[in-house]
Amino acid sequence: MKKAVIYTCHLEGRISEPDNEMQEQLCREYAQQHGIKVVGFYMDCVTTKREPLLMKQQLLKGCKQHDWDIVLFSSLSILGRKINDTMKFLSQLSKYVKYKVVDQENDPFLREVGKILEFLYKAGQR
Repeated sequence: MKKAVIYTCHLEGRISEPDNEMQEQLCREYAQQHGIKVVGFYMDCVTTKREPLLMKQQLLKGCKQHDWDIVLFSSLSILGRKINDTMKFLSQLSKYVKYKVVDQENDPFLREVGKILEFLYKAGQR
């Protein structure tokens, strides 16, 4: 059975986005549907956009140790607003483990957008 950790991030006061609890629930449902055992959880909760996402960096460090197979995210938007930074983070992460973005996995349109963003990021790195 594959093992996964979940990463969530929420900006306090932003009611238009799912809070950490809802993000975790979405990822747990995905894991259950796909026979993935959740073995860990990383959560950032910030009060301003300028605060560093400390648990996101801890997650990357943890992935280097290969304690799990997959990282689950509820959506790309929780990883930051700068798409180039987000794609750089995912590129670094994918050197160690796989990742799944739950809303992309459940929505064909978002899945294609994710593929395009990944392609554009990799093309810009050449």
